[in-house]
Amino acid sequence: MEGVDKVFNVKLRTRLLGLILFFALVLGFIGFQVMTELKKIDDSVTVLYEKSVSGLVALSDSKSSLQEMSRAALMYILSQDDGQREAMEKLISQQENAVYQAIANFEKVASDDVQKINIDQIKKRLVDYSTTVEIIKAKSKKGEFNNDYLNELTQKQISVFQNIQTLQNYQQKLSLTKYEESHDAYNKAHNFLLIIISVSILLAFVFGIAIYRSIMKPLWELTRIAKGLEEGDLRSEVKYTAKNEIGQAMAAFASATRNLRQLIVQIDETAQGVAQASTELSSAAEQTGEGANQVAVTVENLARATEAQMMQTESVKKAVEAMIEAVNKINESYQRAQADTDLTSRLAGDGQNYIDRAVAQMEQIKNSSYAMGDKVKGLGALSKQIGEIVDIISAIAEQTNLLALNAAIEAARAGEHGRGFAVVAEEVRKLAEQSGQSAQEIAALITGIQKGVEEAIVVMERGANEVNAGTQSIEISGKSFKEIMKSIDHLKAAMSEVGLSAQQIYQKSNEVQKSIAVTIQEFENTAAHTEEVSATAEEQAAAMEQMIASTSTLSNLAEELKSSVRKFKI
Repeated sequence: MEGVDKVFNVKLRTRLLGLILFFALVLGFIGFQVMTELKKIDDSVTVLYEKSVSGLVALSDSKSSLQEMSRAALMYILSQDDGQREAMEKLISQQENAVYQAIANFEKVASDDVQKINIDQIKKRLVDYSTTVEIIKAKSKKGEFNNDYLNELTQKQISVFQNIQTLQNYQQKLSLTKYEESHDAYNKAHNFLLIIISVSILLAFVFGIAIYRSIMKPLWELTRIAKGLEEGDLRSEVKYTAKNEIGQAMAAFASATRNLRQLIVQIDETAQGVAQASTELSSAAEQTGEGANQVAVTVENLARATEAQMMQTESVKKAVEAMIEAVNKINESYQRAQADTDLTSRLAGDGQNYIDRAVAQMEQIKNSSYAMGDKVKGLGALSKQIGEIVDIISAIAEQTNLLALNAAIEAARAGEHGRGFAVVAEEVRKLAEQSGQSAQEIAALITGIQKGVEEAIVVMERGANEVNAGTQSIEISGKSFKEIMKSIDHLKAAMSEVGLSAQQIYQKSNEVQKSIAVTIQEFENTAAHTEEVSATAEEQAAAMEQMIASTSTLSNLAEELKSSVRKFKI
């Protein structure tokens, strides 16, 4: 129990910060373990690539180079061309170097004794195979080659292939082993993460429940006491004694409850004393108030006549003030109307200016339309002249064609002497036909132009008519604006007369108001002494009435206070 009390005495801030720090450490530990396992997996994959995969590639390259070397040796044996033999000899040397280089590359990543033993066997077989190739090359040059040498070379090649294949199979098995190790590392990391996450969730749940209960238990206790206070029960005692923030708050709440209990007791005692004193004070005030009321009634009868006359005068004064206020409103309305009239006049003037400019612009558009129509009509006249010229050209072409035909007939009659002239006549006839066709094409174009010109003239005339109509509409609008401006001028003159009349009424009303003020002052001076006496009596009576009302109110408040105090359970 002492350990539990120590835990509850720890400050709430410390507990929450401790919980956050705990989970931060747990997450850091999880992250460290995850990174460690991932590093192991990465190392396994790296080894798998550098040693297993690259080794398999090197062995595959050695087999390919050995096959190329064997093919080159066979081509060397079968070829009778010295140039081709020289090329095959270079290829044999290159592929032999490639085989040894591939074996050397594999030897760099070899890591166990089995690989090294196989590499030594492959090297020995390669030396034997290379020696056999050199012997066959020498025999082939001397012409002493036979199939026994070829069979021997094939057997040694197969032997080297078998050794390489054995090493390749071992390397594949080793790669599979590395893969299984990587997979096992992954499964181990996966299972470890599941365990860590499950434990973290369980710890979070346990610690969360513990902290939740340590925070909520005193809050529930505080809520229970607060509900008792709401119902007026001040007998509850706080039993939570922890020294954390909640304990301090509950201790302060308990102290406030004790102070409230003492205050309620004091209020109850004070309320009883106030109720008794207010009863005695009310009795004395009633006796004094009756004497003051009798004096006040006598003085009031004397003041009523004067007040009646003053009320009549006040009515006249109010009527005059209402009339002055009405005149002021008329004057204000006149000022606003005057401003609106000035604004309307200015806007109408601006509209008249815009209309004048629009009329001028429409006039310019109309003149431009007429000028353009004249030019288009001139273009139509020129088109007609061109058409007449084209007709003349067509007639000349027809006559030329007839003359050329007649010349050809005459040349035919002349026989051999007229053959040259016939050729010229034929060319002239062709030119005449071409001229006629060109003239027809030009005539067609001129006809289209004339049609377009006629349509343009119609459109221009229609546009000119619309411009005239628009100009007339704008001129009518201008006349309307002028009439509006005349009406506005008349309105301004009438408004000026209204303003002058309102000013005169205002001056007369002020004179009447001053006369009424003098009359009221005289009535007030006459009633002053009566009011002073009446006021003194009324003040005394009112003071007594207020005292009686205050004592009654005080008595009621004392009763209400006592009733309220009875609601509390002390």
